[in-house]
Amino acid sequence: MLNIFDPLFSNDFLLSNDQNIIITQSDVNRLFSLISNIKNNEQQLIEQDNDYVINLLITILRLLHQTSLDERHVDLTAYIQELFQSVEDLFSNKYNKQFGLTILKSLTQLLKDYNDRQALKIEFLKGNCLKTIEFILSKQNNSHVICIILLFIIKFIYNSENVRQSFFDYGGYEKIFNSLYYIETPTMEFINELIELITETTTVQILYDNTMPIFNSSSSSSIIDLFIELINPHIVISLIHWLPHIKIIEFQQKIVYSLNLIFFRSLQNKMIACSNGIVMALIQILDNNQQYDKIVLGNE
Repeated sequence: MLNIFDPLFSNDFLLSNDQNIIITQSDVNRLFSLISNIKNNEQQLIEQDNDYVINLLITILRLLHQTSLDERHVDLTAYIQELFQSVEDLFSNKYNKQFGLTILKSLTQLLKDYNDRQALKIEFLKGNCLKTIEFILSKQNNSHVICIILLFIIKFIYNSENVRQSFFDYGGYEKIFNSLYYIETPTMEFINELIELITETTTVQILYDNTMPIFNSSSSSSIIDLFIELINPHIVISLIHWLPHIKIIEFQQKIVYSLNLIFFRSLQNKMIACSNGIVMALIQILDNNQQYDKIVLGNE
């Protein structure tokens, strides 16, 4: 089915790191035309072809990004726009939604592994990826799917001040992270990813593992001295408003106790919490949900 791309898109090409390989607009058009035909014909790729197409998408993205502007034969921003548009189109078709989800997983992995990921994130911004993600999320109510999409956003925001500010300016914490409300039984791994986004370090988890009390008990492990800086107060507000929607009390406790560790680690963190509406968000939760008094107040 995909032999129309050989020999340019051979396995040797996919494994190559040769930045002298020339990607033409014709090559890109053929690739996106294939994806478009799949979507329009309501047919699914077999797994082998699925992986092959995704490898093509990611490899071309990397090669274009690593090629200097004057040597590119394809506009990088246009490629990224078409890539995310293809993902959006695949999500609109129930037969190919999983394919779109797999592409998004691969992009998430790229944001974790790619050496020049900070610059690539800026290119994603230029390609209006946030608008696409917002639209896709607006059509979802499956918690598993939402978790995978939000993991892309978490890695996208992580450790990038420019992207974080652009995300805030876009209104992403309201437009995108409000989708958390559909997730009632998250995994602990997903919660840890969100908590890590608050400080952009794993320090909170280290502290949690060493100081977590047994609830309904006064005992706890000895406190260890680690510095924590509250980097992203806006995700804290999203987590607080998510609390009433989480059905597993242990996970509610994990979030609240982790926030407690962050806030009380320094005066600066307390001031940031007060000046960014975090305290008000906690008060709103207590006013509207009396059952959280013990969970929240018990961690003062």
